[in-house]
Amino acid sequence: MLKPLDESHLEELRQIRSDPEIGKWLISPSVHISARQQERWFKGYLKDETVKLWVLVEDGAVQGYGQLKHIDLLHLSAELGVVIAPAYQSQGKGKAITKGLLEIAQALGIHRVWLRLFQDNVGALRLYLDCGFAVEGILRDGAFKDGEFKNLIVMGRLNDD
Repeated sequence: MLKPLDESHLEELRQIRSDPEIGKWLISPSVHISARQQERWFKGYLKDETVKLWVLVEDGAVQGYGQLKHIDLLHLSAELGVVIAPAYQSQGKGKAITKGLLEIAQALGIHRVWLRLFQDNVGALRLYLDCGFAVEGILRDGAFKDGEFKNLIVMGRLNDD
């Protein structure tokens, strides 16, 4: 079940986000996040209307999370991101979070949901295609990750797709 992020989820979220297996697929830097850093981030998150995060909680554990960020109510668009804890990957959790986020975006009146992923992340590419996203282009050397440039795929989905 998707639940809005609250303080009770922070430690499990920090553990997922700090996992090296997760970090290699994130466009942001792969770093260990301390509890203090997580608390500072959360205080800022609560004030930021352009980012909303939900956690997938099943059997009492945070199994993954999804976010809508860069929420733009003028242009009715938002960027989507999904992360599944390694122990719960390949079990349909990513699809559940993605579909839940698309429903939330629609309820917010968002017309266009978009995302970026590394070109070599074939599992995520398959997931997003399966959820109705279309490849819109490739940003050549769009990210500098772990000492090398990597291509990014840009995908989008419109409300009426």
